[in-house]
Amino acid sequence: MLKSVKNRQVGAKEAADRLLGHKLYSKSRQLRFADLQHGDKFKRTLRQIDELEKIVDNNPDSQDIYVAHWVLDIYPDRPDELESCSLHELMSWYEKMKCSDKKDKNLH
Repeated sequence: MLKSVKNRQVGAKEAADRLLGHKLYSKSRQLRFADLQHGDKFKRTLRQIDELEKIVDNNPDSQDIYVAHWVLDIYPDRPDELESCSLHELMSWYEKMKCSDKKDKNLH
């Protein structure tokens, strides 16, 4: 029994949970991080290499090399119907997904 809990002393409840395969902890809410630093300190994520290669092949002068950023790209371009909602509300209602069609960049 002690071997199965990695040779350390544990309480009866923790030992029972480990032996039964129950999770000892979990989170109930999904967290989404909003980088709210000053504009010149934002950390941007580069697109994947295959996407960058396509961009370079189609338009070598393109500056569209970063993944969409909630604060810099998505929130300022929200539709007029969502003008009164906060960034936190917008992030809780929507998820970023890849658009297969570049023309269809509306919020769904």
